[in-house]
Amino acid sequence: MAAVRFQFAVTPSFSHLSFRDDADVSEAISHILQERKRQDPKQAIAEQIKQQTGWSTVGQLRSLSDAEWKNLDIPAMCRILLKYLMRQAGRIGTSHQRTCSVDVNMTEGSSSSLVSPLSTTNKSNEQQKQDNSSSSSSSSEGAVKALNFMEQLQNDFNFGQPLDISPYLSSISVLTGMGFEREKALEALVMIDNKSVDLAIELLLRGYDEATWANKRKAAADKLGRRALPAPSPSPSALPALPSSVLIHNAVKAATQALHDQIAVLTAQMTQQKDTAERELAILRANSEKEAKTLQATMVTQKYKEYLAGLIADGSLSHSQMNHSQKYRASHGISTQMHVQTLAELGFTQQKFDNMLKPDNECVVCLERPRTHIILNCMHLCLCEDCSTQHSKCPLCESKVVRTAKVFLG
Repeated sequence: MAAVRFQFAVTPSFSHLSFRDDADVSEAISHILQERKRQDPKQAIAEQIKQQTGWSTVGQLRSLSDAEWKNLDIPAMCRILLKYLMRQAGRIGTSHQRTCSVDVNMTEGSSSSLVSPLSTTNKSNEQQKQDNSSSSSSSSEGAVKALNFMEQLQNDFNFGQPLDISPYLSSISVLTGMGFEREKALEALVMIDNKSVDLAIELLLRGYDEATWANKRKAAADKLGRRALPAPSPSPSALPALPSSVLIHNAVKAATQALHDQIAVLTAQMTQQKDTAERELAILRANSEKEAKTLQATMVTQKYKEYLAGLIADGSLSHSQMNHSQKYRASHGISTQMHVQTLAELGFTQQKFDNMLKPDNECVVCLERPRTHIILNCMHLCLCEDCSTQHSKCPLCESKVVRTAKVFLG
């Protein structure tokens, strides 16, 4: 696949120059050597070109294909710059003259074939009339006038009407800033109906050869359906040239804006993703807390159920056990409703549970046997028969036990 032809941004621009087709090649070489600040013999290089191609004029060099330029055996930089010069420089005295030049026809008696756009502003009206009349006479003799680049685009893509390129200028600046030729950039943008710079870049980077590119252009023209005339052979560009400083400024501005737009899109996406993640995290936390509370309540209920089952296992409750159960409920947050529900699960009612409370007559020491003995010196009836012989002090007031006596309640 042939490589895409484009001009690198670091190469010099020759769009301000114009040559006649019959100008000698040595004149073009002079500008190349001047650009490179070299003193190479221009006649020797011109002679090499003539020996290899048989041509010695600028017009003949303009028709060289990419392959012929590549096979041209002259110094590499000279060959590259000479190729760019032939592609970019205007053509004097023909309908192919670049529109960026201002009436760059040769004045009568001029000795040089190179004309600067500024040097043509003083051309006489009489000479312009002569040029117009000679142009008209050639047309009247049946000469076929080839369409220039812009006329070709107008015929293929704008019904033959003048094409307004102002909507394309910002995109052209971006593409030329990337190194593509202005003509190719405009042509690609017109082919895709100026939809986006990215599509134009993709099209240009495909590297189509001339035949494939022509087919792609024809297909694009047929798809848009704006063709006015059959497509004659294309000729050099009539696209107005912009100063290099303007191109660079526009390219940088467009690239910076594109970067800012991309950053804004990424920032919005990141913010949206962050908000979504925070919402999901909040939901997970809420669910986790809810599950933890449910599990904790289940564990507390189960533990209390086991505790009550142990209390009521022997079918009776002492006052100390009842007091302990009330303290347990307070410390573990057992509500009355939960208490009643747990009793129901064990087959008890609140009344049945309360009726299990034994009379308050158990020994204060062993809490098992009934109180049967009194301490006479302090008169506390608080001991059973077994515990009365094991203590030297009253368990209630801690006074010295002198003796104990059994009490009979009638």
